Amino acid sequence: METIQYMPLVVIVLATGIYGAEWDVPDATARVTIAVHSGFHPRHDEVAEVPLAELPEGPVRIFAREELPTHRDEGAGVLRFLIPGDLPPCAEQRVFAYFGSAKIGQGEPDVRLTRPRLRNLVKNGGFENGLDGWTLNGDRAIKAQAVETQPHSGKKCLRLDFDGKSNSLQSELFPVTPNTRLTLDAWMRLIEFKRPKPHIGAPVRVICEMYDENEKFVGRFAWS
Repeated sequence: METIQYMPLVVIVLATGIYGAEWDVPDATARVTIAVHSGFHPRHDEVAEVPLAELPEGPVRIFAREELPTHRDEGAGVLRFLIPGDLPPCAEQRVFAYFGSAKIGQGEPDVRLTRPRLRNLVKNGGFENGLDGWTLNGDRAIKAQAVETQPHSGKKCLRLDFDGKSNSLQSELFPVTPNTRLTLDAWMRLIEFKRPKPHIGAPVRVICEMYDENEKFVGRFAWS
């Protein structure tokens, strides 16, 4: 069993196996349990999105108390389905995805399932194109490079090597639409960290800075 987390919306637990009598789709060859997390906001008729690379192949049908509208987008490499009913803040609901059934299930997909759930505003956020769109600030001893070793998804990821002196890798500025909710996700894997000084805490921080229409700094928030 493997647990893979996609915050703030989906945590998926893979548990494939042979046929079980309690299955909603008796002729399916695999069943995957998906736990839908609402995060800090209530959810209703919202699209969940799961990478196909983490799922079995073949046709898929998803059930909660009843079958849910589902769309397998091979071009985008994701499985999308509508969150069942209302989900209050900080809540979880489990659904079951059945793979390999001879019956197709739903007809034409809901139009909401044919477009991506989130639009990526950060240029080259997955570092698939090296450091294009990113700038390493200052001249302190930190090295940044895009590598193909153990990426969380895609073919590449960012590797940072430093000697304890702080520095930052900064993305290009990107515009946002007023009165919209933004989600910032960052996956990090710590290989080695030796605390150079007692007051230094986490080795990596993710900082989101905000600027007005004149590109004047107005605030920031961060995670360690």
